[in-house]
Amino acid sequence: MNRPIRSWLMDSAVSALLMALASQFALGQPQESPAELAARIDKLIQQLDDDQFAAREQAEAELAAIGQPATARLLEATKDASAERRLRADKVLQAIKRAGLGLRHVGTLTHPMLAGAVTLVISPDGQFVYVPAFQVSAVSVFHRDAATGALEHRQSIADPGQLGGIVSLRLSADGKFGVGAAFSSKSIALFSRNAETGELKLEGVRRHEPEGAVKFEWPIDAAFSPDGKFVYAVDDRAATVVVFQVEDGKRLNLVQTFAGEERCFDGARGIVSSPDGKTIYVNSRRPGTLAVLDRDPATGKLAVRQLLRDEQDGIHGLAGTTGAIASRDGQFVYSISGRFEGDNAVGVYQVRADGKLSLLEEFVNDERGLKNFTGPNDLTISPDGQHLYASGTTSCSVACFQRDAGSGRLSLVATLQNEATGLGSELGANGLDVSPDGRFFYLTLENGSAISIFERTVKPAPR
Repeated sequence: MNRPIRSWLMDSAVSALLMALASQFALGQPQESPAELAARIDKLIQQLDDDQFAAREQAEAELAAIGQPATARLLEATKDASAERRLRADKVLQAIKRAGLGLRHVGTLTHPMLAGAVTLVISPDGQFVYVPAFQVSAVSVFHRDAATGALEHRQSIADPGQLGGIVSLRLSADGKFGVGAAFSSKSIALFSRNAETGELKLEGVRRHEPEGAVKFEWPIDAAFSPDGKFVYAVDDRAATVVVFQVEDGKRLNLVQTFAGEERCFDGARGIVSSPDGKTIYVNSRRPGTLAVLDRDPATGKLAVRQLLRDEQDGIHGLAGTTGAIASRDGQFVYSISGRFEGDNAVGVYQVRADGKLSLLEEFVNDERGLKNFTGPNDLTISPDGQHLYASGTTSCSVACFQRDAGSGRLSLVATLQNEATGLGSELGANGLDVSPDGRFFYLTLENGSAISIFERTVKPAPR
């Protein structure tokens, strides 16, 4: 055929229109046997290349209405000799996948104090959202409406001298304290938190000490131990993990500056504790390492238990790694890589009986169906453990996976990429978190000075 082939951009508006049309065709469809359904799917796929535009559009809508039962044949059609059929089959597949994401965009909050917002955390009670923003050297507090998910600005603490370039904020497990890492001021900041108002108070700061014991070059992340007694900070350029003891919620006392082995923390970007507090995981982008560290609960001190390296032991997705998260039961660890260099990947690891990690699987962009996922920077697991979400900052996208709680393995659902994830911006989707009740998903847009709010329409598993 000589007619021109149309190009398709699958954004949220097109998906919504297609699924709306699909719902119309779904109404009133008579019951049909599996054989009849298969025959109808084959006929509709053939119509994707019909001479009449209206027939092609109708075939798309009917296939979208059929949904999952049509996906196998649609996948085959994406390899068809007809370019028109290939493109339309792929379009319908993406629409079906997006319909199954379980994320409905309900709003975007824009605020000047969100310029350079790259991380986000929700309080344990679900009432407040905390966002550091490095471009304005500030931490902002937002009240969260549990019914609608909407956010209302309550407080911003801006302090270029002590919070210059603040990029991360973590809360203690009991929600009483927060700790932030600020690369420009070379500091780690300790905050107290008012549980009723959600407001933060800056209690103490440990900065680089040219003549003292604390040495910082580029502190980039910090986290509490599960008991809240210690703080662990990673330094990208100094290639160290610095350990502090929290004294009376007011001061950070230096315990240890840990360099590991052979600069294994060079480019350290992310640090997280296991739920039981016996293990610390550190991701370092330059050597492509995921360090598994022994933690002494009494002293807070660290020692190397295991070093996983890119291109060793079957691992191919740790180059440029920037962060990790542990499952709530502590049995699995998920890593992310690619924000600045290396692989655009998500890795899945199982915790063995000896506390070391073994690779289960990896998802790399342009493999295993993962597409439009570059510059990965953050990931989170839904409270029910059913889903894992990973942000792609340079692709302005969110990769959504179903998660099997028993095996720890992931199944890719689809990659969300539209205006709600920052499409059209140079840097988009970045920090993310799910509310404790599992109803809402929040996403910072780095260059958008904004937070996107999604309602999770998937039914949470019993807890």
